Amino acid sequence: MAERVTFIIDGKKVEADHNENLLTVAKRNNIHIPNLCYHPSIESYGSCRLCLVEVVRRGWGKITAACTYPAQEGIEVFTDNERVLKNRRMMMELLLARCPDNPQIKKIGAEMGVTETRFPKEDSDCILCGLCVRICHDIIKVGAINFAQRGKKRVITTPFEKPAEFCITCQACAHVCPTGAIKFQEEGGTRKAVNWGAVQERMECPRCHEYFEPRIMIDQVKDLVKLPEEIFHLCDQCRRREFGYKLVALRP
Repeated sequence: MAERVTFIIDGKKVEADHNENLLTVAKRNNIHIPNLCYHPSIESYGSCRLCLVEVVRRGWGKITAACTYPAQEGIEVFTDNERVLKNRRMMMELLLARCPDNPQIKKIGAEMGVTETRFPKEDSDCILCGLCVRICHDIIKVGAINFAQRGKKRVITTPFEKPAEFCITCQACAHVCPTGAIKFQEEGGTRKAVNWGAVQERMECPRCHEYFEPRIMIDQVKDLVKLPEEIFHLCDQCRRREFGYKLVALRP
């Protein structure tokens, strides 16, 4: 059983597992901390810096990312004092400069009272949080994309910036992307990863003859989820119908 710790967030006494991150604890206690790059299925990285909080320990306070700081006995956490808000607004300005026209960035900025930026504007939807890279590497176990170059030229791309034949077009990267920067297109029997050019053939459902997931994706995912292979041979609708019939047949 995990060790439990007690500490204070915004004057509220809370309990948590030792080393549970502060963002998770705050969410569980209905304390809002803005964030973009956090996902519960992926190890926290703290790249967007929107979840900054002040942690006071043994009389010393420091600004840190709530998604990476572990819960510890006796600390005091401030999520909305002036020092925290000033630092968050600065991070928001930097994000607005990078993605000035992105709806999600603008929405969060407006909620924080930040609608303009003093920094030179770029034209991007990607905040380089790395969620897509980490889900592809750590969860899907493919590793079709990664960071390339440094500084202002830093991007997320495929090896040698060429279409990755081993990208299974599972769309996991798009699902975790906080800004909608990653796009996929489905035309007939193919699915294309717009950002990195990978194209895969989709399977045809033997029941309804609609195209659904790519075979290369099915082969990869079925080994990860440890489910019977036959459930992957049908599209989602036909699969639900098939199992619905089986459940009805089992009823007395």
